Amino acid sequence: MERNTTWTIDPQTFHFAACSGARLVNIVVASQGSNPAQMSLVGNPQMITYHAGGNNCGFGDVVSSCIYQPLGKYGPEYPDPSGVCAMQLADHNGYINNASERGGLYYDELATVVDLLKDPAVKNNKDFRLYILGYAHFFNLGANYCDDISFGALATIPGGNAPKVSNRLRTDLNDAVERVNHILKRVANDAGDPRVKFLDISPAFNGHRFCENNHKYIDQWYSPDVWLWNFNTPSDDPPADIALMSEWLDGNYLPDGTPLRNFADGTLIGAEMQGGVETEGTGGSSGPQPELVPKALSP
Repeated sequence: MERNTTWTIDPQTFHFAACSGARLVNIVVASQGSNPAQMSLVGNPQMITYHAGGNNCGFGDVVSSCIYQPLGKYGPEYPDPSGVCAMQLADHNGYINNASERGGLYYDELATVVDLLKDPAVKNNKDFRLYILGYAHFFNLGANYCDDISFGALATIPGGNAPKVSNRLRTDLNDAVERVNHILKRVANDAGDPRVKFLDISPAFNGHRFCENNHKYIDQWYSPDVWLWNFNTPSDDPPADIALMSEWLDGNYLPDGTPLRNFADGTLIGAEMQGGVETEGTGGSSGPQPELVPKALSP
């Protein structure tokens, strides 16, 4: 991305400082392992796109427990409160909904933005702009074919079509995203700096989400009209051949040709978790957590 000059008319320098798995504290205050805080990597920017907070909210845990379930032992399906999905979503909703002075997403986001604006690289630059990006809703809503299908890691083996991508689950996941977006918009306003703007990217995905009514099961992985990456990045997909697609989705092989393997307890694993693209801070990078993420609009 740093080498791509097609997105601007005039020559620009683009610093890609984000790192997969980063949390809000890693943007300004703290290093992330051997990686320094992201603001130390951006030079003297005129503009920063800030797409952050998903890791603090535990989106990766929720997606793993509610969508992919790679280990196959997650209890009853959502919304049964005894299932791992419902418990994970309730736990992380608590963090999102916490509007107290400390301990919730609003406070953590606002503190991060204020720290960023105080950074010497941008503090006295009146022409600097910080664009806080919202998150895209992952799913089209309404009763349709998705109520009876699964994106799960065990979905390709006999009897393994779980967990279902039900309308209730899709609705509640989209709702969590929307509540995060409302908080990000509020933070942009409460920062008290006219250089900060909130951009809602979700409407741009209308008609291009998972479970669109005019799409089919196979489109959730392969259609260029779906602007989110499901399960693995396009570079890991097999060629755009119907036979190969069917072999992956309905057969016994992973996209790279690896056959199904057994866990010690005999459970078959039908697919391999691949890295997603997390967009934290000023960009995004490949990482180990499964993510539902935009492939058309990344900062």
